Amino acid sequence: MTLEQIAYFVASAETGSFSAAAKRLYVTHSSVSRGVSTLERELGVSLLVRGRKTLSCTSAGQEFLVRGREILKETMALRETMRKFQTNRRLHIVSIGAYIPKRSEERRVGKE
Repeated sequence: MTLEQIAYFVASAETGSFSAAAKRLYVTHSSVSRGVSTLERELGVSLLVRGRKTLSCTSAGQEFLVRGREILKETMALRETMRKFQTNRRLHIVSIGAYIPKRSEERRVGKE
């Protein structure tokens, strides 16, 4: 099971259509359909009832939808948290100037 498959399922369940889910996620219809089918095979349960024009959740699908939304929400929250670390941990390079006299200048300074 991948986050991508979970996102495909959640979008399909929420929109009632593989095509609408694909538009929402900016992917192809076949990617969504295959992703959900692969997920169902991996889990060994049907998550969606496929009608002529619409999709609806099975009882297993309803449960998966609730948990899937939670997983996606937590994943987004974790990414946001990590972004804060990225911006706060930028490498700042500070140049500190130093004057190192040449040997010839050291001699002149010492004679004065």
